[in-house]
Amino acid sequence: MKIGGIFGNIDLALKAIDDGERVSRYLGRGIGALERAKDLTQQLLTFSKGGAPRKKQVDISRVLEQSQQLSLSGSSIDYSINIAPEVSTIEADDNQLCQVFNNVMINARQAMPSGGKLQVSVENCTVKTGEIHGLESGEFLKIAIKDDGVGIPDTLISKIFDPFFTTKDTGSGLGMSTSYSIVRKHDGVILIDSQVGAGTTVTIYLPAGSAALATAPDEGGQARKIGGRILVMDDEEVMRDVAQGMLELLGFDVVCTRDGEEAIDVFREYMNSGNAIDIVLLDLTIPGGMGGEETMRAIREIDKSVAGIVASGYADSPVLSHPEQYGFAGKMEKPYRSATLAKAIEEALTR
Repeated sequence: MKIGGIFGNIDLALKAIDDGERVSRYLGRGIGALERAKDLTQQLLTFSKGGAPRKKQVDISRVLEQSQQLSLSGSSIDYSINIAPEVSTIEADDNQLCQVFNNVMINARQAMPSGGKLQVSVENCTVKTGEIHGLESGEFLKIAIKDDGVGIPDTLISKIFDPFFTTKDTGSGLGMSTSYSIVRKHDGVILIDSQVGAGTTVTIYLPAGSAALATAPDEGGQARKIGGRILVMDDEEVMRDVAQGMLELLGFDVVCTRDGEEAIDVFREYMNSGNAIDIVLLDLTIPGGMGGEETMRAIREIDKSVAGIVASGYADSPVLSHPEQYGFAGKMEKPYRSATLAKAIEEALTR
């Protein structure tokens, strides 16, 4: 189990506390296991709750490159990508698209256990009404991912997108059903063409866009110090401790609270004492208490200039999809890492 990898590697790191190299190796493995557990959780949430995409202009080549590195690293697969000239950007949730491409590429890798070729092509295309089932007429980006693996029997093709259907001993059966859900949420379609012994081609159509590109934060980078005073609200002590540790490394004076009522009282106290809080990081959902949305509204009545970031482990809330409509200047998806947190804070303070 993925959680076993997390606990096991942290336990090994504690036992090797005097050996810096081994500690670093074990903690790196632990973070890797945590990232995989996070990916599976996101797939479950996307499948069960809908997972509303948080869209921005995306460079598809960058997302495909990231997926290729995650999915094919260490394999003997020959990967190639052909991107047509002047290919359009798309308005999409890059994290969700990376999840789609990861699922497709992992399936391709498993279909070629002895190695093989994985060819990806990206091009603009015009679709007419009735030409492709599920698509209206318009301009689309066509992404084709072709492997030369074992192929899929005709009797199984119709089941590929069924929840919990899998032909693997260790599979969850959620990969392709989640991918289907994500692509449909992006107003696109995903199609599969396969022949036993001749490989499989997965083709994804997504509505084309043309605006300037937006860049995503580098989660593995080194965060620079920012500084200031920040209020953290989270009902879980472990999350408060983690946030405080990350924020103190960024140079912040950190004030932690457990729920909305306490956060509002503390914020007002600091304001009245002349030690204003620069930014608030609020958990969206507080069981049995006031959550982030209501708390942010109350805090802005005290000080309209304060920057707010909403944090949540659930991707289906409209507050995360459109935080600015609820008084927030930014958002964070839990669990998060320090570089991602620093980036979100910098952007929120800029806004």
